[in-house]
Amino acid sequence: MESIKSLIFIFLLFKSVFFFAQYQITIDATVFDKETKDPISYTNISFVNKNIKTVCDKNGKFTLIYDEEAIGKNDILKISALGYYSIQIRSSRLFKRLKNTNKIYLEPKKYVVVRTLSQKKDQDVNDGNVYGKVSSSAGPLQSATISIKNTLIGTETDVEGNYNIGAVKGDVLLVKYLGMKEEEIIVTDRNEINIELESEAEILREVVLQAEGKKEEELIDLGLSGKKSFDAIGTSINTITEKDILPQYVKFEDILIGKFAGVHVGSDVLGRPPPVYLRGTGSMNYSVPALYDIDGTFYEENAPYVFPQNIKTITILKSLAATNKYGTIGRGGVIVIRTKTFSGAKAEEPKKSALVKGNDYTEQLPLIANIVKVPAYIADLKKSSSYEESLNIYKQQKQQLEQVGIPFYIDVSNYFMRWDKDFAYTILSNITEVAYKSPKALKTLAYRYEELKKSEEAKLIYQRIAVLQPKDAQSYRDLANIYIETGNYKEAMHLYKKMLYNQIDGVDFTDLQKTIESEIKHLVTVHRTKVNFKGLPSDYLTANFKYDTRIVFEWNDPYAEFELQFVNPQKKFFKWSHTKQDNQERMLDEIKNGYFTEEYIIDDEKPGEWIINIQSFNEEETINPTYLKYTIYNNYGLANETRKVKVIKLSQLEQKVTLDKFVTSK
Repeated sequence: MESIKSLIFIFLLFKSVFFFAQYQITIDATVFDKETKDPISYTNISFVNKNIKTVCDKNGKFTLIYDEEAIGKNDILKISALGYYSIQIRSSRLFKRLKNTNKIYLEPKKYVVVRTLSQKKDQDVNDGNVYGKVSSSAGPLQSATISIKNTLIGTETDVEGNYNIGAVKGDVLLVKYLGMKEEEIIVTDRNEINIELESEAEILREVVLQAEGKKEEELIDLGLSGKKSFDAIGTSINTITEKDILPQYVKFEDILIGKFAGVHVGSDVLGRPPPVYLRGTGSMNYSVPALYDIDGTFYEENAPYVFPQNIKTITILKSLAATNKYGTIGRGGVIVIRTKTFSGAKAEEPKKSALVKGNDYTEQLPLIANIVKVPAYIADLKKSSSYEESLNIYKQQKQQLEQVGIPFYIDVSNYFMRWDKDFAYTILSNITEVAYKSPKALKTLAYRYEELKKSEEAKLIYQRIAVLQPKDAQSYRDLANIYIETGNYKEAMHLYKKMLYNQIDGVDFTDLQKTIESEIKHLVTVHRTKVNFKGLPSDYLTANFKYDTRIVFEWNDPYAEFELQFVNPQKKFFKWSHTKQDNQERMLDEIKNGYFTEEYIIDDEKPGEWIINIQSFNEEETINPTYLKYTIYNNYGLANETRKVKVIKLSQLEQKVTLDKFVTSK
């Protein structure tokens, strides 16, 4: 009986299937940490110099399938993951090995976390001896950040507000949460440190002023649900009134973005409101757009254009109780719009709106390249006249500089590109070692690798971030996106499907659906023969998908505050703010669900030059600052598609600047 079990076990490990006169090989195995014996998530499996590869799942399991004739006995299988020594196994030895076991072990590297930037004392990355709970007067705070001052060590609280961090006596903990006062706490002999944060005074004042300024009770039109006062409106009903609609809002979607949590806007449709998707509608089909109820007329699609300055109220209905009177057409939620014309109020004339007063572009701003200050350490390097001299200066800087943070490695690596690219990449890779447990710093590194078109290196970093932040929606989107760049199309589609249907436990992808939709359609269009698109909605399979221009912004810190301004060829502009003052609900939602990206589509517009301006409101320490990555795709989805990636440090922007310019054409 034992021999029969053994034969079955071997057969499951290593299968050969005869198909059309050739054998197909299937390898099933699991990769483990040699020391802890824990499975290693997202390990890369590939035959060297062959387009045969796969990636382990989060449980360390992988399946690799290939034709027998494609691999010779001397071909080498490489197994690699960030933070581990790679192993290479010759094909002939691999087969013998898999007959005995389906377990593969990788040896971890002994990284140490630099505890002070002057490098006076180090600590092993596995240490974590301070723990506790972060809360406010309202209860535990999920996703509050706790970091050790002047180090790259940090963590976040879980859903119950709990945290654990590798701090020792004398360290200073920095505790931060949006809308709360930042706290600094000195670590003493106590291992348990519970922290209660207070609300920021400015936000409290805003709430008080709003309360004091409230006049007679106003009834809000909830469509078929009747009229109710503000106090009677539940949590699944959100309303804004005409006073919230600013003069610069010239498109309907400008009003929605940032005003409502859990709302994302679909691709723009010229001349009418875009499809809108609501999180928390009770529907399992997240691809169902919300119903428009405009002055009592219902529109499932092709809703008429509504001029923003003619809107009296917009109400979002998401709960089943609020939408049940609309029947099945309201299953995706309802957007109730009441215009001033309908209510009897006088609509403002367009010429008195932002089209004249608020969004004519007249500024002359400097280009970002012309205002960035050169750090002192780069200025010193530029004084050298040879590679050897630069190398000596660099070595002295590492020893003498009191603070060696992420910008140092980014900037110095960029400088050495002129002398020795391999050495420049080595400098850049130092971030992996000093920031092995810092998602923010690792994301900066991944951004820079993408800018340098080092996709395989970026993939390793994004895989590590997914291990560190398994509950962040952004982790999986970034993995899927980089898998496309590295040719892991099967793995990319697998992740995209899970994100599209919210099938990863504990992770909500609703607010990334617009981005996910664009990238799935692109993947199907460009790599249709390499992916399994079974199960996708039919409208995702269109053969003529394309965007003239697609711009994706990403940032490595949810607390980043900045404002983007887009100027079209007709010199009209619109803004998008990522600030506590203008977009607090959106920022809180980002922190809760872990997504840090925004997408813009320019399609079928008049040709000409577009301008992107940016203003940063970040004042932060320099060791691990906030970086922003933006990617501009032209002819997205077409054979002549181009892609440009740029990375900037937000804290270096002391004034509003022009980030980029590009030209659209028919």
